[in-house]
Amino acid sequence: MVPRHSIKPAPAGLRPVLSEDEKSKLANRLRRISGQVAAVHRMMDEDAYCVEILTQIAAANGALGKVGQIILESHIKSCVAAALECGNS
Repeated sequence: MVPRHSIKPAPAGLRPVLSEDEKSKLANRLRRISGQVAAVHRMMDEDAYCVEILTQIAAANGALGKVGQIILESHIKSCVAAALECGNS
């Protein structure tokens, strides 16, 4: 986990573009992912069948990838677009 003090705010002039609704939806996704990761840990402790553990890991990876995709799309539409408009690369 990233220590809170090392999280950088958005650069001056750029504001986060995720709406409160989008943030809420992403928070829900992240809570589900956290549950999936906890399930993997529990399955390993209980010596679950390897294929079942791998299936759960794949589901968590896919869900986390989707969160990353949503945030990247937002970044491109806002931060990158604003930088290009200002002539920054």
